[in-house]
Amino acid sequence: MSSAGDDDQPPSSGGHDKDTLTVVSVPVPAQSGKPYTPSVAVGFKLTYLLVRIAGNKRPLSKHKIALNKIKWECAVALRRRRDGEITTDQFLEIANGCIERAARVKQPPILLCERANRGEVSLEEFTRECGYSEED
Repeated sequence: MSSAGDDDQPPSSGGHDKDTLTVVSVPVPAQSGKPYTPSVAVGFKLTYLLVRIAGNKRPLSKHKIALNKIKWECAVALRRRRDGEITTDQFLEIANGCIERAARVKQPPILLCERANRGEVSLEEFTRECGYSEED
């Protein structure tokens, strides 16, 4: 029978089992003064996100792809802010830029839809401006 004091003793193998793997994660600080350039992995994730954001096999319109790209850039900036790579002021500049760009991207399709409802725009012009890309 062991006493309560025996529970404080380390195991005979020095505190680690033979099959134990210890992983140490060390954060790497951002390099100040250099602009952020997304890696290939981020580019791949962005492409995948833009193509399959809806979770189905239907292609996204050019308009939706542009909005998703802006959302992705804002999400990347938020992640960088949380990781300490950029300051809150830098994040707010990026976020405000994303909001302004999203407003500019949203405006032309609204005006084009209004013109299409009035019969001022042909189907070909509407498809060219707001439809799917040639690849889709």
